[in-house]
Amino acid sequence: MRVEDAPARSPPRLVIDSNVWISAALSPHGAPAQLIRRVLAGGTVVFSADTFAELEQRLWKPKFDRYLNTERRHLILHDLSAIAFWVEPPPAITG
Repeated sequence: MRVEDAPARSPPRLVIDSNVWISAALSPHGAPAQLIRRVLAGGTVVFSADTFAELEQRLWKPKFDRYLNTERRHLILHDLSAIAFWVEPPPAITG
């Protein structure tokens, strides 16, 4: 099979931990930020309402006030919300 004949693949969908997002925001040239840039260049970021709420809650912690101003935090959350592939997790299995 030649490469031209191979079926096209859709970009990978990836869930990124909130710690990685926050580290990337705090250090735009660090390894987490580099990872995020690579993911965004060739993949799709996945969020559920719960995972996004976790990131939002953690990003607004006062300990980040001296590193990220209000405008920057709003921009990060707005941009991620706009580019994300949104999923609804299946219901929990109880037994």
